[in-house]
Amino acid sequence: MYARDRTCREKIPLAVERSEDPTQGEDDLHYVCDGCRRTHRPVRRGRTTYPRATVALDPASAGTWLRARLQDLAPGVYSLLDDAVFRFQYREREVHVVLLDGCIETRFATREFSISAPTVHVVVAHRVFAARFPAADWLSVVYLHEIAARGSVALREALDALSGSDAIPSFREPALPVWNALRDPEPRVVRRALGAHALRLLDDRALLDGVEVLSPDARGSLPILAFFVARWREDMVAGKAADDFCAYSPEEVLDDLEERGVATTDSTSTVRRQIGRLRNTVKRNYLARAKLPFEVDELLETVPEGGFRLNPRTVTVLPS
Repeated sequence: MYARDRTCREKIPLAVERSEDPTQGEDDLHYVCDGCRRTHRPVRRGRTTYPRATVALDPASAGTWLRARLQDLAPGVYSLLDDAVFRFQYREREVHVVLLDGCIETRFATREFSISAPTVHVVVAHRVFAARFPAADWLSVVYLHEIAARGSVALREALDALSGSDAIPSFREPALPVWNALRDPEPRVVRRALGAHALRLLDDRALLDGVEVLSPDARGSLPILAFFVARWREDMVAGKAADDFCAYSPEEVLDDLEERGVATTDSTSTVRRQIGRLRNTVKRNYLARAKLPFEVDELLETVPEGGFRLNPRTVTVLPS
């Protein structure tokens, strides 16, 4: 009996033990993958779970978390770019630590910057960059899950390997990315956000995972989204299961808009088109700004013969 790891497709043997608790052997089983070096904890039906601290760190707070790990190594850590690029003295040498996911389009993610001083690149999106770094003496890559699992030891080893070498390249290279480009055309699915999307609705805009998906110009869409957010909160307070969250027709949406005095039409067909425009606008803006795939049903879900609702499985609403 074996489980198949979904990340690197390895077969993981399962030792089934006869005991009073037949699942205890599975719960205790762990396996260090030779491909990605993570500790996997497979379960019987071919699914795999991971220690959540190694994969579920919020990318938006990764820089703050990384700064704290660096301060364990050396005092006087200075941020060059919004908790994404750090400079400090380590073993009497100036070194850089670059959170690659946070500065992907800047000069800090180029070879020219990397060879100016010993530089360690920390990567959050393991699946995106795992096989894309060229072999080079001046290049050092540490994945964030390694730091989460091993603490500052992983960073210290990478810094020691670079700082201990006097062979810092003195040549100048074009400002090319430190990683190899994806094949052209790009894969259909490159990466996805972990967990539920975080929606924050403000008075004049809407943010999804920190990305502005509705601007102040979307005056017709914001009141409609506010309606679905209010209904989602009511179902959450009531403690409903995801399948029991209520869906609403365009007629019910229009009634609420008229009651609040924010309706721009008296036609339910127009409201239906506005809902479709809202879904497509969020998808387009999220894809353009977050560079992540997004489907229209991930925000407003279509319920057969029921209408629309804020998707309880893929969206959570943050306080305004």
